[in-house]
Amino acid sequence: LEEMLGKIRAACDARAEKDIVIVTRTDARAVNGFDDALERSLAFAEAGADVV
Repeated sequence: LEEMLGKIRAACDARAEKDIVIVTRTDARAVNGFDDALERSLAFAEAGADVV
């Protein structure tokens, strides 16, 4: 999770224009259940993702 959050933050910091939208997704629900997928999705949003 921390590695992905770092990538999201880096992408947000690197975007040159505000027109660029950072989109994330997770397949954690299939493997780890709904609660883990929700936790990851909220973390992605907090890291700066525009669409989760």
